[in-house]
Amino acid sequence: MSSKDLGISLVPVASSLHDPASSEEVLSTYRKWLGRMCDTESPLATSPEDIRKSGLERTTGILVLVITGGTEQILGAVAELGRPFLVISHKTLNSLPAALEGMSSLSGTGAKLVFGRGRKQLSVVRGFTRAANALMRMGNHRIGLVGGPSSWLTYSLPDTESLADRLGVKVVDIPMQEFKEAYSAISGPAAQVVQRGRVASEVTESDLEKSGAIYLALRTIYDRYNLTSVSPRCFDFIKEFGATGCLALSRLNDEGVVAGCEGDIPSTVGMITLAEISGKPTFMGNPSFIEGHRLILAHCTVATKLTRGVRYRSHFESGIGVALAGQLREGARVTVARYGKGYGLLRAGAGNIFRGRPWTDDLCRTQVEVRMDGKADVLLERPIGNHHVMTYGDHVDSLRQLASMAGMEFEEI
Repeated sequence: MSSKDLGISLVPVASSLHDPASSEEVLSTYRKWLGRMCDTESPLATSPEDIRKSGLERTTGILVLVITGGTEQILGAVAELGRPFLVISHKTLNSLPAALEGMSSLSGTGAKLVFGRGRKQLSVVRGFTRAANALMRMGNHRIGLVGGPSSWLTYSLPDTESLADRLGVKVVDIPMQEFKEAYSAISGPAAQVVQRGRVASEVTESDLEKSGAIYLALRTIYDRYNLTSVSPRCFDFIKEFGATGCLALSRLNDEGVVAGCEGDIPSTVGMITLAEISGKPTFMGNPSFIEGHRLILAHCTVATKLTRGVRYRSHFESGIGVALAGQLREGARVTVARYGKGYGLLRAGAGNIFRGRPWTDDLCRTQVEVRMDGKADVLLERPIGNHHVMTYGDHVDSLRQLASMAGMEFEEI
């Protein structure tokens, strides 16, 4: 958050005829209920002009506390600011009638109305603050697309213009030749920078050295272009270096650098979104089995911070280099998400990990079976690309609110 950004702001609104003592009592109660979710609090607004003079256009998000009736036009002034906002109403002083009337005129804004202050309502407010903060931070992201998208990504193309318009994320095109030069410039032992797991017999010291060099070369590119994220055309590494990028991408994700596979920008943006919402690394995988509520994701890389243990094996498709066979937490609550073409749709759902240990040699090395709350069949009925992104925790409501703030359609799995 920059020094010029007000963060999440609490904005109390009341009629010019309000009783100061009653209004202060409501405001005091809600201040305590909201706790530390607000970064700033605006003075009590009693007219649309108060909102227009407030400087709230610099906020990350606005929590509007409707203290009294007669505040409908003030809500309209809040909407005119063009910032994400959520309206909170309560059971006295004609708060709810005013909120209902005002919000009915603002149906196209994507704003939500919360009534009361129970656990459920607090969860909605928390989801709003996470979504607004995540959306603000996403505008600072720069993805380094190294070598372009893989040739088989016929649907999952960058669409950099829509990405910048919807989410503010920028893509920096980096030629593969520049990466090759960075790789060739690596000198000295590199294996130790990535060696963190149990090594299977098919992995050699040379494989680890090459993986380490790929990591260091990606770090060089990351620093050179002031990036926050990378997504290399990593199958080219197999042809060029006889090595894979799996271990390097795992290390980067562990370090907080969102690193996607295969030059898949939409999925890398999904990783950024879930990482910003959850504060955790994310796993990008191929949906390898879908039936009813069952969804299996598999890939050859995973952030080790998501695992209970990891084994280094050869890469699944090529049988060379280093891949990660990670063990994820069985029983854990997770969220799975994916953007559609043009970033006009965000699809997400929650579930629980049923199997988290690799169980077959017929899939990529890290394998996870999720039992989704909803039916995963929607991925078959209306496919929107291959790679899906997963992380720990149930973040569906935050993603729903983020989609609304960004003017996207949201579809729950």
